[in-house]
Amino acid sequence: MVKNFRKLSNKLTCYGLIVILVCMFLAAGTVSAAEWSLKEAAKPYAGQTLNLVWFAVPWSAEIVKVIPQFEKETGIKVKYTDYPYESLHEKILAELASGSGTFDLVLVDQLWMKELSSWLSNLRKFQSEHPELVDPQFNWEDMHERVMKYGPEIPGFLGAFPGYVTNRMLVYRKDFFDNPKYKEEFKKKYGYELKTPGIDTTMKEIEDICEFFTRDTNGDGKIDLYGYCSASSRYSLDIIQEYAFFLKARGGKFFEDWENGNFRPTLDTPEALAALKDYKNMLRYQPSGVTSYGGFEQSMSFRNGESVMIQTFTECFPDLENKEKSLAACEGEIGYASLPQVAGQLNPMPVIISKNAKHKEAAFLLAQWLHSRDIMVATKIASSPRNSMLLDPELQAKYSYYKPSYEIAQNGYVLPLFKEFMEFADTIQGTFSRCLIGEISPEEAVKIAQRDVEDLMKNAGYKW
Repeated sequence: MVKNFRKLSNKLTCYGLIVILVCMFLAAGTVSAAEWSLKEAAKPYAGQTLNLVWFAVPWSAEIVKVIPQFEKETGIKVKYTDYPYESLHEKILAELASGSGTFDLVLVDQLWMKELSSWLSNLRKFQSEHPELVDPQFNWEDMHERVMKYGPEIPGFLGAFPGYVTNRMLVYRKDFFDNPKYKEEFKKKYGYELKTPGIDTTMKEIEDICEFFTRDTNGDGKIDLYGYCSASSRYSLDIIQEYAFFLKARGGKFFEDWENGNFRPTLDTPEALAALKDYKNMLRYQPSGVTSYGGFEQSMSFRNGESVMIQTFTECFPDLENKEKSLAACEGEIGYASLPQVAGQLNPMPVIISKNAKHKEAAFLLAQWLHSRDIMVATKIASSPRNSMLLDPELQAKYSYYKPSYEIAQNGYVLPLFKEFMEFADTIQGTFSRCLIGEISPEEAVKIAQRDVEDLMKNAGYKW
């Protein structure tokens, strides 16, 4: 019995030692996490030069301001270049296809991610291979799950950091909607109250508002104020993004079920036709020549006080609110709201690291640092991918578009994500542009679009 007791004591002693060692190991791991620093992680890469390629948006300008802080702390140099959105897509494709690895870190549109997927680093695998580079305080779980799903996540791997989120929402002049004279006139004409628009506003109410504010304000016989202004140029992605709002509001869609791989086009359905008619009808309450307006001209129309409402992306808001650039900001407060019926368009702009990048480790550290909560707050990011920022009462008070941004992150629609998206968009825009300027009817336009997109998808190998 004594002998058995001694054996048991020895076993307990061993188990005790094991428990102590495990505790020491865990404690050491905790200390390691607490002591992690960017400076230490970056030491092996000090002296390297990163090529950072962005397109010109307000967040870009803010990033340029903080890059010296990163350089000072890490010893890593950063060369920054930005391009217009319209030309960056082709530049990125050419660079990635060459395999040169010249671009270390690149801001892209989510709409390009499937097209670029074969050239992307798998960040999930990269982090497991380089745990020493991973900031334990980063908190990926703070990123909104739909931002991740429709931005950096590609089936099988994490292809990018989420970047910034440029949500498309309604922008309006609060001073017009709060004006007692306008309120009285509107109630008398339409029989209901003039209210600031939002997700519960009907399309009929939006049309009434646009019609009401389209007027001659100085009595010279010419209309000089418009209820609405779109970006309806056939270039960039103007028409398809404007049309998507009307399509979603009508309950239509571009494809049968693209998220589950069914890319049968649905551009000639009753809903799709009604949406195009809505789009064309709304041109009556917009500046002449709007069918040649891109995002810049649309923004200028609002900033110059010519238009009461637009729908645009959060990246444009700093210029709209800049009193040195915006008459609208000088004359009254600008309001932001979810788009009627559909919340708005969710549009992450991911930050990628090419699998051929020459300085992946340093690029990862920079991307991780730029996406940390502190730096995202400091860079006044237009619409954050982080829940903790969008739901922060202090930030919501400072940026009134954070509330609708969160609503869009929760419920907003997403344009179809697939490799041939840019060709698809160009096909639709060419046809719908002809409709908007009166060359063909809406009925003809949807039939042509359906036929051409079916051909495009079949030639690309899609079946349904």
